[in-house]
Amino acid sequence: MGDLRWLFLVAHLAALVIGLGPAVMIEYCGFLWMLGRGSLGNVRKTERRLSLLSWLGFSGMLLSGMFLAPNLAEPMTALKLVGVLLIGLNAVNSRSLMRQLMPLRKKLAFRVAPRRLQLWCLTNGTISQLLWWTAVLIGALNTAGRGS
Repeated sequence: MGDLRWLFLVAHLAALVIGLGPAVMIEYCGFLWMLGRGSLGNVRKTERRLSLLSWLGFSGMLLSGMFLAPNLAEPMTALKLVGVLLIGLNAVNSRSLMRQLMPLRKKLAFRVAPRRLQLWCLTNGTISQLLWWTAVLIGALNTAGRGS
C-alpha cells in the first residue's frame, strides 16, 4: 500500500480542489449578496451549478482519505475527522437553507431578508469556511509530519 500512497494523496488533493473550490465560490456569492454587490438570484444559480461538484469532491476526499491510513490515535487527526463530519452536516444544512431561500425574490436585498435567514446564511457560510480550512490545515500538517 505504501507504493500507492502517493496516488491516493494526489486523488485526495484533486478531490479537495473539486470540493473546496465550489464551496468557496458559493459562499463568496453569498458574501457579495450580503454586501449588496450581488443578488440572491446569483447565489441560487451558483449553488445550483456548483453544489454537485462540491459533493463529488467531498465524497472523493472521504474515499481517498480512507486509503491514506490516517493515524486515528493522533488528536489532530481525530479533530480533522470531526471537522469533516461537521462539513457534511453543514452541507446538508445548506440544502435546507437554499430551500428556504428559493421562494424569495431574486432581487431581494440581504438587508431586508428575514432576520432568521440572514443569521442562518452568515452562520452556515462561516462554519463551512472555518471547517474546510481547518481540515485543509490539519491535513497539510499531518502530511508534512509524515514526510510524504
